[in-house]
Amino acid sequence: MNRYSLTMTDWKGTDWDFTNDWAAGIKAGGIDGLIGTMDTTTATPLATPGQTALSQRAGVMTGALTFLCRAAGGRDAGEVAAALRAAFSPLAHQRSLLKLSTPAGDMVLWVRLGEGMAAPTQDPSWSEVVLDVRIPLVADDGVWWTMPQQGTGTVTITNDGDVPVAPTITWSGAGGVVKVPSGAMFQLPAVTSQHTLVLQKIPKITANNEPAAPEVTHALRAIPIELVPPGATRQFHVPPGATIQWKKGVLDPWR
Repeated sequence: MNRYSLTMTDWKGTDWDFTNDWAAGIKAGGIDGLIGTMDTTTATPLATPGQTALSQRAGVMTGALTFLCRAAGGRDAGEVAAALRAAFSPLAHQRSLLKLSTPAGDMVLWVRLGEGMAAPTQDPSWSEVVLDVRIPLVADDGVWWTMPQQGTGTVTITNDGDVPVAPTITWSGAGGVVKVPSGAMFQLPAVTSQHTLVLQKIPKITANNEPAAPEVTHALRAIPIELVPPGATRQFHVPPGATIQWKKGVLDPWR
């Protein structure tokens, strides 16, 4: 039978299993929050009841995980607790990746340390089990992400998530014509190495994870950007040698 499990790859590249063969395990009832919310901009019309929602966006997600730590791998419980504390950084460029396996599929959440952790209430090196190691967390993306999907040629994307989907196009070689859902088209320029274009409001263009050459950026400076809204299905077409990839953002991974 499928079940929930939670693992993590921390910002240093260390893997943690919090629910199966664990040294640091999630305490019963130890998941607090980590469910997203929508920030809504509203207007109150004159002479009419209620309000009008003008726009919505996922807000910053917060929460906490509470762990039990025990001796494992030649380390006592206090050393495991110290390593767990060090696995979370408050710095935005040192985020850790939580992975939640659910009966509906796997989802991931990038997290960093929120407000400071409380100091131990006793010397943890004297304990067989260190109780209640609480880690406050911030997820700047505001959503859990599903595993990426990809396709080539003509691709249909259905967004059953909670935020718009911004597809990513990866290509190399001759380039070619991309067609977005409205029927508008633009040309991918010829390149000699793998390039990536994120179709977001301000397009992001990289070459092997580095900034793309100015001529490539210039060629794509005024392309039509079309996202896939929540609850919608859209069709894209990419040329030979190109792949389109997408993932969906979910506020509540438990539903």
